[in-house]
Amino acid sequence: MNERFAASFAPALSYYAALSPAAGFQGRCAMSIPADIEGKRVLDVCCRKGKGAFALADVVGPSGFVVGVDPDTDNVAAACAAAPKNHWAGSSWEHHLRFSPAIPESLSQACIEDASFDQVYINSVVNLAWSLPVALAEFARVLAPGGRLWVAQGVFAEDGSDAQGGIVGESGAIDVFSQARSCDAFEQMCLEAGFSSVSFSSIAPFAGEGPRDGGCPGGATFWLADACATI
Repeated sequence: MNERFAASFAPALSYYAALSPAAGFQGRCAMSIPADIEGKRVLDVCCRKGKGAFALADVVGPSGFVVGVDPDTDNVAAACAAAPKNHWAGSSWEHHLRFSPAIPESLSQACIEDASFDQVYINSVVNLAWSLPVALAEFARVLAPGGRLWVAQGVFAEDGSDAQGGIVGESGAIDVFSQARSCDAFEQMCLEAGFSSVSFSSIAPFAGEGPRDGGCPGGATFWLADACATI
């Protein structure tokens, strides 16, 4: 690892290393995928062990390319090991897909260049970014003109009660609820990061009995939605 990078992002690296897998409800398998990404270059942020990246690769097809990045090097190694059996190209998967370690706030760690992707994709865990404003600026940096950020099934707080308002899980632990912003707050952050427009779809109340099975801490109201931000 580059020493300069390690020094600049030491707090972020420590944050991601300490983050519990349960914080992002990684057992959830559902994911929404944009229908118009065939032939596109797609960056899957926080790809974990690659399941979503393999699904994205199925959609972009042989004329597209997918890069999966994750802060956890063990996840990256597991994704690479699983690729021959899960990517449509089998043993030739590396011609169409790449996995690299990187944190959302510094995609250059994975040699991601400016304006090099058509789509940045992150499945549900955008709330867990160490610094969401910095991460959003990075997503904007790597997107080509007209490119999009797609947040699949993000968890958003009720208006007026976003993370800056102090909602915290009952245990005090970081999770997708305790760090949730309202849709309005998230939109404003995207605009400040350089996106030109933000839209939300598939909006539905988040139901459940507790944080571990999809519930809402403290009786707060949360929404599940896909968010699309365009450069």
